[in-house]
Amino acid sequence: MLDRRDNIERHHTNTCQWILELDEYQSWRNQPCGLLWIKGKPGAGKSTLMRFLHDVLEEIQDGSQGSIRLDFFFSARGTDLQRTPLGMFRALLNQIFDRDATIRPQVREIYEQRCRQFGFASGEHKLEWPQPVLEEILASAILASASNQHITVFVDALDEAGAQSAQQIAVYFHRLVDRAAGKMLPLQVCISCRHYPITEIAQAIEIIVEDHNEEDIATYIKDTLLHTDVGGYDPSRKMKNLLAEELTQHSNRVFQWAHLMIPLIKQKMLEGESFKDIHHWIQEVPVGLEDVYMYILSNVITASNRHQSFLIFQWLCLAQRPLSTTEMRYALATKNVQFESSRSEYERIHSFVESDERMERRIKALTGGLAEIVSDGDWSGTIQVVHQSVNDFLRVKGLAFLYHRFNASTASTGMSGDIVLLKCQATLYRSCLLHFATICSNGAMVGFDSDSEESWDKLGEDYPFLGYATINLFNHAEKAAHSRGDLLQNEIYILQEIMAVWVQIYRYICGSRGLAIGTTVLHMAAAANLVDVMKSVLLLDVEIQDKEGNTPLHFAARVGNITAGKILHERGADRETKNHQGTTPLIEAASCGKLEFVKWLLDEGVEAETAGARGGALHAAAKEGHNLIVEILLGAGADPNAQADIQGNALQAAAYNGHSKTIKILLDAGADPNAQGEYGDALQSAVLGAENIEIIKLLLNFGVDPNAQAGPLGNALQNAAYMGNTEAVKVLLNAGADPNTQENSLGNALQNAAFNGHDEIIKILLKAGANHNAQGGKYGTALQVAAYMGNTEAVQILLHAGADPNAQGGEYDTALQNAAYMGHSKTIKILLNTGTDINVEGKYGTALQAAVTQKHVKAVKLLLEAGAKPTSHALWAARQGGESEIIKMLFDDEWFKSRCIARKC
Repeated sequence: MLDRRDNIERHHTNTCQWILELDEYQSWRNQPCGLLWIKGKPGAGKSTLMRFLHDVLEEIQDGSQGSIRLDFFFSARGTDLQRTPLGMFRALLNQIFDRDATIRPQVREIYEQRCRQFGFASGEHKLEWPQPVLEEILASAILASASNQHITVFVDALDEAGAQSAQQIAVYFHRLVDRAAGKMLPLQVCISCRHYPITEIAQAIEIIVEDHNEEDIATYIKDTLLHTDVGGYDPSRKMKNLLAEELTQHSNRVFQWAHLMIPLIKQKMLEGESFKDIHHWIQEVPVGLEDVYMYILSNVITASNRHQSFLIFQWLCLAQRPLSTTEMRYALATKNVQFESSRSEYERIHSFVESDERMERRIKALTGGLAEIVSDGDWSGTIQVVHQSVNDFLRVKGLAFLYHRFNASTASTGMSGDIVLLKCQATLYRSCLLHFATICSNGAMVGFDSDSEESWDKLGEDYPFLGYATINLFNHAEKAAHSRGDLLQNEIYILQEIMAVWVQIYRYICGSRGLAIGTTVLHMAAAANLVDVMKSVLLLDVEIQDKEGNTPLHFAARVGNITAGKILHERGADRETKNHQGTTPLIEAASCGKLEFVKWLLDEGVEAETAGARGGALHAAAKEGHNLIVEILLGAGADPNAQADIQGNALQAAAYNGHSKTIKILLDAGADPNAQGEYGDALQSAVLGAENIEIIKLLLNFGVDPNAQAGPLGNALQNAAYMGNTEAVKVLLNAGADPNTQENSLGNALQNAAFNGHDEIIKILLKAGANHNAQGGKYGTALQVAAYMGNTEAVQILLHAGADPNAQGGEYDTALQNAAYMGHSKTIKILLNTGTDINVEGKYGTALQAAVTQKHVKAVKLLLEAGAKPTSHALWAARQGGESEIIKMLFDDEWFKSRCIARKC
């Protein structure tokens, strides 16, 4: 995820220094808190400049203990995490967690809270982190860290996140800087972006790269030409300087233009062309970046390479992720493979590139220098275009130009670029399908041991393109739309042949939760909107179900394919059919935010209130915060107070997941905020779930009772104390929550806080009048709870507040007995120093007997040294446990020896 920065070429010697001297940069650096925007046209050198600034500050700050740098360099050509806001938030949070130990406890606590709610990640169960949750965690972590040191954040190529995401991220960092400024915390943020989509930047310092980079471009060109060794023929320094001046003028202050031209100039020098010839050639080369890309396609790539060039550009531009060098070799060859080809037949294809090393050499020839090998962590490297502007050009003009070049008849028809993109997607789809089909036709899965990792590894080695082809087969099919039929005559036959194996491999790669066993061609055709395929296979059962009871209509609903839905309904599909969880197509569409599909189903008369085990459509939409769908369903008669087995009613689901706008809509529609569900009422759901303070305040202002008892942890205050939500505790206390209410398996709010060691909350509750000696719950007083859990800081706070160390009650009696039973040596020491009665007896006898019973050697030693009496019960427990070291300690104890002498034992 962080490879992008390392793959940006370092600045050329004696370039980029200008930015350090600019008044704007100096102003930003001298402010304790501020936002710097580095803007520029495509190819101006923004990313190189951002890496330069990052490296400069790295040198300055490495010797300082009072600063931290965070960075994320977007890459639209990279993986999902390299080009999405979610990837950025995860990367930045990971960095600050690694670099500042002081914020780790609060991040760990949030992680543990979510684990307590959703279960720990293991196997196929992955803990999901919604982006809004990550946003607030990161903001809180940065602000907390900034209270101890200076924080600098670099975000490069924001435009490559997409227009909408770029705007949202810009707003996020504006607000974060404002929050830091309000707290007088040292936070500096530097963001680079094209002039679009971020057009106006309020309260930020701005630097336009092309206003300052001309001298850098001149230096780069001149130095590179002067150090070019062309063998016997070598133009004079004067001639090279003249060429450099000419190239600089033509560059139009676009570094990328110069970067592409230099290798071409070198090649001409190596070929012995005269200065005059090169000069004339420069005049012919277009000045605009897009025009020079077109020039390379037209004049630099040789005629013998153009067919392969067109194919590799399709993969570079339209693949769902960058392909590795090995994957690209097989992707290029698959275009010429037959349905029944084996791997050995792949390698006999005339155009097949037999090794990664040769592929690396072929890249420059096939792309004219517009692509390169990019190091990618554990991979051998991926092939990517050299700049995002190349990808933009290919999509808009380049692919269409190449297509018409090889299909002369289409050039005169005025076939649009969009149609060409569909045809290119069809080519990629065909390659994926045929590569996958070779596995089935060659019997690679016959006798395949799906439980053996070695078998899967061998399959991946034999078919290197298999992973990509499996995951993205139907992605490319959907994007190709009707153009698929132009390339495949036997598509449906192949799909039916491979389907069972495709599902098996897909489930191995993506986990069994991705697709259920029994998924058919009709299911996937409905999901990918392959209307022609659907019509061909609809002679089969239109209500066919996978192992989880999902019909093709469920699949169509998930992705919002209305055309597929209509076809299925016309052929008899039940629009209100339920899967094994009781989920209908309406619930699927509502959950996935497919507004138009929801409207269609409602217009067709589908009942808005039909509910499954996990709730109805309204509950599903509210849970995900799909507000327009919530409004439509309410208008169609959905009951806002209908309860589901999970997360209660729609209001509780919205509160739990942090959707404030959804909550307002539901309250206005008559949702009862005091209704009880799985987690209690809406207020308790808000505290247990997203922990959004604004939602808690909203519900309190609406009149929700903060002392209402229900749910697994009691009232809202008990929930907040258990979860460690300090701000929520403060808000609830201010709203009149009673800190001494019991009715909970752990007792009152103080006992809940003590259980999880939330020390700040313990202090707040004590100050608010919480009774530190109140008995309740499984473990007794708050001190007994803290002692049982070994929360030493909490134990000390409670003792300082006057908690009675000798209070008895709960499962394990006194605090000392609780600590001894669990073997918490540090807690035992603290309690012993308070003068607690070491020999008092309870359910497990004395504290010593409790420690002996659980075989806690260190605890036994501590207690004996402090004067605990090894009674016959303790000795009996030691013998039963068979712990020889403990038995010896008991027999060696002076009190025990004197007792034996007195009794003549």
